[in-house]
Amino acid sequence: MRTVATGNAGEKRLKWAALALAAAFVAPLALPAQQPTIRADVEAVIVNVLVTDRNGRPMAGLERDDFRIYEDKVEQEITSFFAVDAPFSV
Repeated sequence: MRTVATGNAGEKRLKWAALALAAAFVAPLALPAQQPTIRADVEAVIVNVLVTDRNGRPMAGLERDDFRIYEDKVEQEITSFFAVDAPFSV
């Protein structure tokens, strides 16, 4: 009859179990977080515009017909237009 020391094998199993448990908690932290995809239909887009002359001075008095908006090379209708006299920075 052969005698097997179980203390050493038991320690190895415990170490492997601890390693597996640690890996289970650390692995999700190492993966980059995925951003959720959000899809939405948009009825209006606000486009802020600053128009300047050749000397860099803001131009006033522009109207809707002075502008064209394109999306994927297709002209879009400007449904609302209003001028705002406010500070603007780029």
